[in-house]
Amino acid sequence: MYFRTYFTKDNTIMYKSEFNFGSMPTIDLFYGGGRDKPNFSRYLFQFPLENLEQKFLDCELGDLSNVKHKLKFKHAGFNETPYACMPTSYTVCLFKINEFWEEGCGTDTSCAELCTSFARLNCAVSKSPSNWYFAQSGDTWATEGVYDSLYQTPQYLMCKNISCSSPDLEFDVTTIVNNMLLTGGSNEGFGLAFHYESEREFSDIENHVVFFGKETETFFEPFLETEYVNPIIDDRANFYLDKVNRLYLYARVDGENVALDNDPVVEVYNELNQLQFTLTGQCQDKGIYYIEFEIPSASIQKCYAWTDKWTDININGKSLPDQSFKFNLVPAENYYDFSYNTPTPETNFNFGFRGIKRDEIIRQGDIRKIFIDVKSPSNPHKTIAVDNIYYRIYIKQGPYDELTIIDWMPMNRGVCENWFFLDTSWMIPQTYMLDFKILNKGTVKTYPEQVKFNIITKPIFH
Repeated sequence: MYFRTYFTKDNTIMYKSEFNFGSMPTIDLFYGGGRDKPNFSRYLFQFPLENLEQKFLDCELGDLSNVKHKLKFKHAGFNETPYACMPTSYTVCLFKINEFWEEGCGTDTSCAELCTSFARLNCAVSKSPSNWYFAQSGDTWATEGVYDSLYQTPQYLMCKNISCSSPDLEFDVTTIVNNMLLTGGSNEGFGLAFHYESEREFSDIENHVVFFGKETETFFEPFLETEYVNPIIDDRANFYLDKVNRLYLYARVDGENVALDNDPVVEVYNELNQLQFTLTGQCQDKGIYYIEFEIPSASIQKCYAWTDKWTDININGKSLPDQSFKFNLVPAENYYDFSYNTPTPETNFNFGFRGIKRDEIIRQGDIRKIFIDVKSPSNPHKTIAVDNIYYRIYIKQGPYDELTIIDWMPMNRGVCENWFFLDTSWMIPQTYMLDFKILNKGTVKTYPEQVKFNIITKPIFH
């Protein structure tokens, strides 16, 4: 699962300044230029957690052990002057905000001159909060500028060393965000600043690093990236001995996946109906539970069909009947291979699609379950579930350049099909491309531009 959370408010504040830059399309972090006194800026931002909190409650993020979060900022370039330049290397730090603050109105668009820097170029600039002194109207910060870096050593969450050759900024905030989802802690936002050693620097030259901000209205605006990499791998059709396998229960009400009131208890019986294992089902996604275990071949005389019985199933306080399923044991030698023969990879798979059409127009906010029907190379009429199939989504910038939106992600593998969910709620209106690739017996084959689709914000029909 891939998801982006965009910022709801942001602002840049300047040292000892009442100016507010809440509506600027870029983030201008700078230090220096004050000659014999400090001179610097800080960037404040906040992203909402409600969507991620709901996904966590619905088990769409599992138990968070496979969830990663990254803050990403795209460098916007900077036009250097004799008095302002971009440093060749620098350290940017992330800090937490613990007070409510207002974004403010920002710059006045009726500037008499082109604004390439801050207010000293005679642009009309709002002095409304937030700014260096005030967090919101009538309320000052507990400490001016959110925190003091001139006389105290700040408690940064983390810092990142950046060079001019790789100026994009990325912070791994997995631990921070997951703790917020687990504890429901306050979310007043975060901020970016140069390391306090730079903020304390006296110089005649301003050192600027510019990133795209919330108002840029392009793919380059900053965001929190969330990845949940834990694909469903259902081994019911190929339960190999001497290997850890997974079996799944899919809980639905009127066709919709629904979370159980509690984790189910699973009893595993052999072909003689003798109880072999008692396990607790684990939630992996909304309404999707699994057990994971291994059966050693030393205890098996012959491969028969075994039974997994799912018990203690409750939905919305209603106790439901036990659910029993079959799975066939497969000899370990069908999985492990030590022969001298080199396996021949399958490289000529054909695809069919369900859940999306080529050149389809999709309204932003729709969620699609996209099935990939892989056809057997030896029997084109037979649909098979394939291991190690991946997808990615990107846009084209000109005939050759591509901007990756979702990098290669593993697809779910059921008993007979492969699929993934496409959540378009965060996708900016644009034309997207969908690629697939298969890793098979040491080979990798990519199937480019299998699907092109369009995201729009307004309804297709009026």
